[in-house]
Amino acid sequence: MRRCKRCDIEIMDNTSVCPLCNSVLEGTGGEDTYPGMGEELHRFALIRKIFYFSLLVIGVVSVMVNYLTFRGFYWSIIVLAGIGYCCFTVSYTVMHRTNLGAKAILQAAGIFIFTVVIDVVNGYTGWAFRYAVPVLILLTDLALAIMMIVNLASWQSYFMCQIAVTLLSIVPLVAAIKGMVDNMALAIVTCAVSFLVLAGIFIFGDRRAKNELKRRFHT
Repeated sequence: MRRCKRCDIEIMDNTSVCPLCNSVLEGTGGEDTYPGMGEELHRFALIRKIFYFSLLVIGVVSVMVNYLTFRGFYWSIIVLAGIGYCCFTVSYTVMHRTNLGAKAILQAAGIFIFTVVIDVVNGYTGWAFRYAVPVLILLTDLALAIMMIVNLASWQSYFMCQIAVTLLSIVPLVAAIKGMVDNMALAIVTCAVSFLVLAGIFIFGDRRAKNELKRRFHT
């Protein structure tokens, strides 16, 4: 019987890769219980390659068209940034088996980088830092809160993600205090909401929240 260490499951047929994560299996094979799985995985891998190649073609064509019809605006950079974000979303958020909370944070980071690129290409007015960062932090707070409510049995798996978001919420406030951005009200709201969500976890989570902290930091 073969075993996937990554998914922690046992595979009874004689396939050499895990049907869930496509990792190489350990152990000896058994009977071919799922004869069509290999074909499905091959088809899925082919679709993914076609998708990536299509994005590559779009990127190359956009750069060529931008160069040949250049009028002082590098719009192809925005297209390339969008392609990079799509590749990241598919390869990590969709394909990668990891904590949903971590995916939410990384998606917010990816969207923020994309907005910064758009802001810079369009002459940079600072709206990405004034509005994108606080709004993305608030949306991530909301997403994590919903995940914890929906998955009450394992809500503590999102605990560290919320701590990370709360620490990030301090950044817009510090930037506003130092005069780097002129949106103090939104920065204060963002920081307050993040800290309230974290405080709610400590209050309602009680012992489970403390145990999760001890487990994470080995104290």
